[in-house]
Amino acid sequence: MNPENTVPHYQASGRIDWGRFFPRVVLTGVVALTLSTLMYLLLTVGFYLLGVVAFVVAIILAYVVRAAISHGHVRNRSVAMMFGVVAGAVAYLGFYHAGLVHALGISQWYRVDLLPDYIEYRLRNDKSESVPSYSDDSDTRPPTTFDYGMNVFIFLLEAAACVGLPALAGFSRASRPFCERCGKWMNQHLVTFTESAAARIPQLLRDGRPADIVNLPQMSSAPHARNTTMALEYCGREDSDRAEPCPAYLSVRACKSGSLTQAGQFEMAIGRMVITRRRLLPHETAALAPLHAPLSALAGPAPIVAPPVDQPAEMPAELPAEVVDEVAIPPIEHVQLAEYRKGAVANNRVLGKSALWAMAPLGVLCVTVIMLIVGVLTTVIGVTEPATDNIPRWARYALLTVGGVSSPFAIVWFVRNMQSLRDRFLHRRMCELVRSREDRWVDPDDPDAMFVEYVPRANWVKLMLDTAVDFGFVKADHERLEITFEGDCNRFGIPVEAVKRCAVEHVIGPQGNSPHAAVVILAQDNTQRIELPFIAFQPPWRSGRKASEAAAMELASRLAPLFEARQSPTQ
Repeated sequence: MNPENTVPHYQASGRIDWGRFFPRVVLTGVVALTLSTLMYLLLTVGFYLLGVVAFVVAIILAYVVRAAISHGHVRNRSVAMMFGVVAGAVAYLGFYHAGLVHALGISQWYRVDLLPDYIEYRLRNDKSESVPSYSDDSDTRPPTTFDYGMNVFIFLLEAAACVGLPALAGFSRASRPFCERCGKWMNQHLVTFTESAAARIPQLLRDGRPADIVNLPQMSSAPHARNTTMALEYCGREDSDRAEPCPAYLSVRACKSGSLTQAGQFEMAIGRMVITRRRLLPHETAALAPLHAPLSALAGPAPIVAPPVDQPAEMPAELPAEVVDEVAIPPIEHVQLAEYRKGAVANNRVLGKSALWAMAPLGVLCVTVIMLIVGVLTTVIGVTEPATDNIPRWARYALLTVGGVSSPFAIVWFVRNMQSLRDRFLHRRMCELVRSREDRWVDPDDPDAMFVEYVPRANWVKLMLDTAVDFGFVKADHERLEITFEGDCNRFGIPVEAVKRCAVEHVIGPQGNSPHAAVVILAQDNTQRIELPFIAFQPPWRSGRKASEAAAMELASRLAPLFEARQSPTQ
């Protein structure tokens, strides 16, 4: 049996502290009725924006419901979700009930039985008009009349927002772990790792190496970046007289993007749960204490664990003089052809043109979206205010049709080609440059050569127009057993005996995202050590993270046979 399967996970007790929860139920009801009254007041004065007002009310009510569940110590998720549903229904149906009371008089406030008929009447007779109106004949102009189907659609949309958001907030808050011994919600600490950690963390726990989790590469919290978020949940109470500390739990989510609010940064993030509230053993809590100091109070003695995985240290430009290698290694050839920003391709003029090519897909997308928006607005104005519409009907419909049809295609083209035009432009320039060299080391027309850009690790986290310091072609030379790079500003000839490491890594950008994958080559001869991170590009010239990973894997697979041909690897 796998010992990992015997580790317990958090199970909610389902209890409710009614003494704390009931007063908050009453307070939430008062808030819901107040919001419904304010909604009707906005309707009577003509400032009720369809959809917007109901959505704002839903957000406010969601925070109130979340606070009630938290302070009421509700650990039953079904009750918490139904409480949010009822609160949202009271707020939205109260909006219509306020109109019924206004029509019948305050003395008829209890006539809830008439509410369905009143809602049906409103759905068949509600009208809307543009506000504010600047035309002189606004008093005599007939308002726009929505048909019954449109009113029903708006009713269902607003009702779904008012009911769904509070229900989701209540369910999310009640799902948090609760310490039954201390009678309090557990604290939550989030640690954000790179995307690849989603597969590494469960494996390290299964192998009994929780200390290695601390060494995994972390990233800053980026709401819209792919990441792996780990939640450490624990009770913050520290009593020295207790023989056994309160439990701590670990959860891991592979996030495609983050939440818009800090409160739901983990629970409401888009992604899949990898580990769901697995209880940490005492030695695991001790191993993870460097990630969050308060965990040390809950930790037990840590067992002997395996040494951490290989993490390359910061590499000096040259080895110290006292380091003497016993094995003679062929030297790394490096020829500097030009300085960066002074090469034929790596200069401000060419890079500026490449930036314009990179913006071309965005420009096409903006044009199509603007055409769609203009078409919709002019069509609506033509229907609601025909006297003030000076655009011909055929022009409105043409903008609407062309924008509506082309926008989806423009979005797909933008996502798939947002960098490819820039890459093709630089590739074309590099081919012209290298073909003109008679002493070139790599032929750009060679099918085994791949177009790459050389991006030093120090530039990964910098905000620059172009983080690359060189562009060129990489090839695995099987005759000379070396990796050859022919660039705009540099040439490298790296013997396979000098290669210490060749691996695919994700390029962690300045916002913690990972838009590219690079093949990182670490080489060392008897006098120097260098690191060459190459970001590869390969037809069909697609943009995006998956395309970058595929190109990096293609380059790595082309270099792999060199290491297989090496007779005796240098240690």
